[in-house]
Amino acid sequence: MKLRQAVEHYLSLKQSLGFRFATDRQILKAFSQAMGQVRVGQVKPTSLRAYLDGSGPVTRNWERKWVALRGFYVFALARGLVRRSPVPAWAPKVARTFTPMPLGIRMVFGEFFPRSGPGAFEFGDIFLEGSNGARFGGAPFAAFGQTGLGDPAQ
Repeated sequence: MKLRQAVEHYLSLKQSLGFRFATDRQILKAFSQAMGQVRVGQVKPTSLRAYLDGSGPVTRNWERKWVALRGFYVFALARGLVRRSPVPAWAPKVARTFTPMPLGIRMVFGEFFPRSGPGAFEFGDIFLEGSNGARFGGAPFAAFGQTGLGDPAQ
């Protein structure tokens, strides 16, 4: 079976199962175009790896293409279209482009709320316990009259 036909069968199966599959559709169609008019079993690991690598370092897009192709070749193996998958068994680790900086709650909320004066922000104000409005740092088992919220039966 030609690669393009196998991709169409795979995509129609996944969409009939309820998957949207928009990204994988684009990836697999681009893959079948890049490989040309070949049979599914004629795709070599080197040409598949060349498609995955593209130009530049390993990115999240490389990993996304690898996942889509791995799913397609699991389908092809189950149907007997190929004897062995040309997809690499493991994906290389993707380089992180963003290093998160841990921020304390005072650093995050200190920018948005005044620290002194009228309307000063207390960090206990963020955390309200249950429906009675008592702060965690305050009296967690306060009666309704002590919280200033009134009686819930009213």
